[in-house]
Amino acid sequence: MNPFSEYAAIIGIDWADRKHDLCLKTPDDDSLEYSVLEHRAMLETGVRSN
Repeated sequence: MNPFSEYAAIIGIDWADRKHDLCLKTPDDDSLEYSVLEHRAMLETGVRSN
């Protein structure tokens, strides 16, 4: 039995300060798909909570 078969996908994230590495695995395929996201700092919006 495939332990991943009950999920639509498994996603691994390596969260870092300059870039984020992603790995996607679907239950119907033995391959892994890799992606990289560039880290971007959040901008201050100036919105205040009351």
